[in-house]
Amino acid sequence: MELQTSLPAYMGFSMQNAHRLNITEEQAKQLAALKSVIMPVAHPLKDGVITSELKMLDLYQSKGDIKEIEELINKASEFRIGFAEVKTDCRQKVKQLLTAEQWESIINVFTEEMAYELNSSLENISAIYNKDSQTASFGTEELQTEITTYEKLIQDMSLRNESYDSIIAKVKELEAMRKVMYSKILINY
Repeated sequence: MELQTSLPAYMGFSMQNAHRLNITEEQAKQLAALKSVIMPVAHPLKDGVITSELKMLDLYQSKGDIKEIEELINKASEFRIGFAEVKTDCRQKVKQLLTAEQWESIINVFTEEMAYELNSSLENISAIYNKDSQTASFGTEELQTEITTYEKLIQDMSLRNESYDSIIAKVKELEAMRKVMYSKILINY
């Protein structure tokens, strides 16, 4: 399982595209130093989401304890919010290391070449879904559309360099929607 997030990976992109962005040796060193600080914080959060959702899926498929599933839903949500906080903070730090021209290049690439797809698969939205009848698990297609729309909005907010607080507020709203989606799935559990 791979963690899908609507927030761009600015640091990784900058490092992987150093030549394309004309990253200097000094900037490369600064990005590497930033990575060494950020990754030990980000990886446990990312792994927490993945582990929680895999356990949730296993319990759901094996008709496990619903209370345990609900606890995992809450844990996954907390990890997702924490991961978004780290990625949003990292965005500001990467931006400070780059020139205005380099930053604009990153924004253009994410906007034009790597835009978030609104037709995201359900696996990217929910760990528990019915593979034979995906939308039936939601009860309505509107919730799936609303979640993918929010994910696109969060990406756009990040690319427009909106404030940390406004992005995290939207991430929290998204997680609240995700919990509603899970509750709809669990109604017939």
